[in-house]
Amino acid sequence: MRIFFNSDADIGQVAKLIFEALGIGSFWEGDSHNVLGGTYNSYSIFGINIKLELNSYDYEDTYRFMLCVKKDMISSLKIDMDIENKVSEIVLRVLQYNLNIPIAVEKNGELLVDLT
Repeated sequence: MRIFFNSDADIGQVAKLIFEALGIGSFWEGDSHNVLGGTYNSYSIFGINIKLELNSYDYEDTYRFMLCVKKDMISSLKIDMDIENKVSEIVLRVLQYNLNIPIAVEKNGELLVDLT
């Protein structure tokens, strides 16, 4: 699942806001040439990776940040799509309850806007 939102803050400040809203106090900061701006933040749990980055996927003209929730490819845990979908929905709902910003999500190729 991809969750989109805006903020004028830098990625470090946004990461703190997002991960704290999820109850995550400590998360990983990484560098990659494969992400816009070269920096991302992530946290893995239950074989799922929650990754925040500047949005370079779709809708980048509308949404500055993207939170991607998907199977952690380096985890040894076995999970299926049902688990991935359920954890993704939990992440989305927790963000909706704890943040006061418009959130959009892509589901089945369709963008659902302002889910707050």
